[in-house]
Amino acid sequence: GGLTVLAITNSVPLAYAKLSPIGLDIDKRHEAAVLFVKENNLQGNMWNNYDIGSYLEWALPEYETFVDGRPEAFPVEFFKDVYKPMQEKQEIWNQKIEKYGVEWVFAALTDATPWFKKWWVMMQNNSGWKLVYVDDYTAILVKKDGINNQIKAAGRAKTMEILKIF
Repeated sequence: GGLTVLAITNSVPLAYAKLSPIGLDIDKRHEAAVLFVKENNLQGNMWNNYDIGSYLEWALPEYETFVDGRPEAFPVEFFKDVYKPMQEKQEIWNQKIEKYGVEWVFAALTDATPWFKKWWVMMQNNSGWKLVYVDDYTAILVKKDGINNQIKAAGRAKTMEILKIF
């Protein structure tokens, strides 16, 4: 009798893994959006919401995330002075996007925080951004005057304005 240890490398963040009848399985809700990013070779800095950051670090390691699911990796001031306020006020969003050189957004629509809900409504009235991908779980937007402005909307995004999900 010995002990067998299985090491898993490049593991999926546990928030995006779920138990299946046989073991862990990857949550595939954002797979199509990740494929869209890869196929369109999005350029520049990305803004993402907290809920999706760790998954993106695994699924799109070639891109740097804005934030991920490790609160201990960011100072409290980041959430208090940057992350949350930029989702609540258009002028702060504009300032921070400029400061961090953000060219595109990968947003998990599963984020139920009040500040994300405000951000989503705010983006409906923001003419500087173009929705290029949307499904039930994810939205991808690009700056209209940015380096990704040539990317055409695909799928549901071709026929829709920003979804009113809240």
